[in-house]
Amino acid sequence: MRNRNWGVITSGATFEALAATLIFFEDPKAVLFGRRGSDGGQDVRSGDGTCVFQAKHHENLSAAKSIADAKREAAKIARYREPGHERYEQWQGVTHWRLVTNASFNPTDQQRWDQEVVPVFRSQGLIAEYWGRSQLDALLDKHPEVDRSFFQHETRVFLTLPEAREQLASQEPFLKRSSPAPFVGRRDELHQVEQFMSSDSKFLVIHGAGGIGKTRLLIEAGEQVASTGWWQVLWANAATMLSSGTWFSGIAPERPTLLLVDEPDDEQLIKILDEQQSSRAAKWKVAIAVRSPKDPVMRWLGGSRTRKRVHKISLDVLRSNEAEQMCMDLLSSGPLGTRGDEWCREVARELARRFSCSPVWMKLAVHVLETSGDLARVPQTAGDLAESYLEEIIESQKESRPEQVRSLLQWVALVGTVNRESDAAIGLLREGNGVASDTLVREMLARLVVRGGLSQRGARNRLVELKPDVLRDHMLIRWLSADVGYGENPMQPSDAARTIVDDILHTVLQGNISELGQAVFVSMARTEFLLKLSGTPVPLLKPFFEHIRDGVGAMSASVRLVIAELLPSVAQFYPAETVALSRAFRNSNAGTDEVQGIFGSHQVGQDDVVLALAWPVFHAATGAQTKDEREQVIGELCALVEAEADIAARRAGGLPNDGKRADQLVKRVIGGGPQFWSDFEPELSAVVSGLLTEAVGQPISRAKLAALKSLLEPYLELEREHVWSEDDKLNIQRVVMMPGSSAWKARQGLLNQVRDHLA
Repeated sequence: MRNRNWGVITSGATFEALAATLIFFEDPKAVLFGRRGSDGGQDVRSGDGTCVFQAKHHENLSAAKSIADAKREAAKIARYREPGHERYEQWQGVTHWRLVTNASFNPTDQQRWDQEVVPVFRSQGLIAEYWGRSQLDALLDKHPEVDRSFFQHETRVFLTLPEAREQLASQEPFLKRSSPAPFVGRRDELHQVEQFMSSDSKFLVIHGAGGIGKTRLLIEAGEQVASTGWWQVLWANAATMLSSGTWFSGIAPERPTLLLVDEPDDEQLIKILDEQQSSRAAKWKVAIAVRSPKDPVMRWLGGSRTRKRVHKISLDVLRSNEAEQMCMDLLSSGPLGTRGDEWCREVARELARRFSCSPVWMKLAVHVLETSGDLARVPQTAGDLAESYLEEIIESQKESRPEQVRSLLQWVALVGTVNRESDAAIGLLREGNGVASDTLVREMLARLVVRGGLSQRGARNRLVELKPDVLRDHMLIRWLSADVGYGENPMQPSDAARTIVDDILHTVLQGNISELGQAVFVSMARTEFLLKLSGTPVPLLKPFFEHIRDGVGAMSASVRLVIAELLPSVAQFYPAETVALSRAFRNSNAGTDEVQGIFGSHQVGQDDVVLALAWPVFHAATGAQTKDEREQVIGELCALVEAEADIAARRAGGLPNDGKRADQLVKRVIGGGPQFWSDFEPELSAVVSGLLTEAVGQPISRAKLAALKSLLEPYLELEREHVWSEDDKLNIQRVVMMPGSSAWKARQGLLNQVRDHLA
């Protein structure tokens, strides 16, 4: 039997998750009751309904505590089993009660169990058993995937609801309470969740502004679903899911499952989840919280292939009476509760009014009020409120200068998630805020975590980030934008933003950029996207694109390749700029350049640059919203088809078969799908018509013929393909065009043009 460090299981929630997982692996039809509060003595019940499990985690590992717990539970169960009790029916058919504990039992403990516990349960017609440390060790040896998930420092992909709630409580930056505030309002939304669970829809999207209460609604709705005992409810660790190849380790994926996903960075995770719907996760439903109806996740789920399987909930601020009740509960449960109900009620009414019934700002306002004790010192706007909280955090860090602390928080916000074990990440923070050493940076981060200024998570608590997201967004927007007070666009990039962009540009022009540098680049794009959604666009990366475009003539092939590989991560946000760079790279000869690779040096030239351009232009296609953007994208892809055809004619081995060739990507654009913001039908029709007209009555080059072929063949097909990979399989889904559809009509119009030209 393998020796395990049981000290890594530090909370009751994690132990309950371990116990439930082992039970599920032993009995796939077992039922988990995951709602907080009184559970009637049943955490899990066996699939045949005869055995009830109850998990108890003990910091004191002696069996005596477990025996005492068992006797207390026996007294409660005796009441539940009395006719007329509300729990009476719940216990019908149960013959066994099993305690699951992390305590170790020796022969003396076993004798005490037999003498003190077994007879008490026998008098109720129940057989009392236990799983102690040795039994759990044996089960973990039997199920090594569970052992890896809980004991071998793997960051778990999925958490149970109690773990998720515990994690969120530990990350609460504003108000630390012994128990969470009562859940207020949202009755209509919870009813919509019930409707979703009984429907054929696969995805539930909850969208609303930051801090509106999406995360809390996910938790409460998940507990409501879990309380039925039928559904397995899991909380997604989104970042780990994208990087892990062992999703289903340590869970029972074949069970009907509701997966909760809180604000994924983009649609990539949702696309993978959609692909998994045809595999082991066929019985899964997914509830996702996103910020905006314009979020990339919403755009993807609004596509023709997915929209029929999506249920949406638009989450707004609380109603006035609900917001006042929430503030009242927060005030009453804290140190200001001694001032009396009338005072609390008046203050709650004022805070609800002042901060427009938004949960996150009301919660922060209560914190500021508890700190100062004076309502007059609570700011009047959300922005000033956030700033006052940040000032409070900064002033608490007496060991460091205020400007260093603010700078450190800004850089953590920009990177997004900082791995404290990464010397490169710590070095970036050190250089960004002028701290003397890496050790001092780590000490500052640790103090900010203790103060609640930063949240920590992951294995060994190595990851830190600024939470909640509205606070991160506030800090980035204040740092990276400046109101100059005049002109058509009074909001402009700040000096700090220009410096960061210049540094990125300098690094890229040196022919290399690290993963950390890419993260900063993407974060700048994300912040610009948020500012655009808020109605105050700030062109943060405009200087980057302009400088690259204007300086193309002096750039080597290797530098152009670095830029082409960087663009796909932001191309959907900058479709026109991406197309402009592709066009500039394609039309300006880069010459030949020698680069050093892992297998020695090799030469790259203009052909290599051209072959790297179709992939970023395809990503630009997914974000093209306007007619002009769609025309530019499809025009550039066709130009790249021609350029690649010329290259193929010169190369003995032809083109790389990597799925990133322009003619293949043109076909994917024509096929459409949920990854595209809008449909390209009108623009495609115009391009094909132009090529047909050009081809009539005059010789056509091989390259032009390749472009025409890449458009005509998929355009005239009655079936269109959606292709994705899943593990070691390639999945192809065919979508048939039906008479009367827009695609059918466009195809018919093109056929008429072909007939006219042939005539």
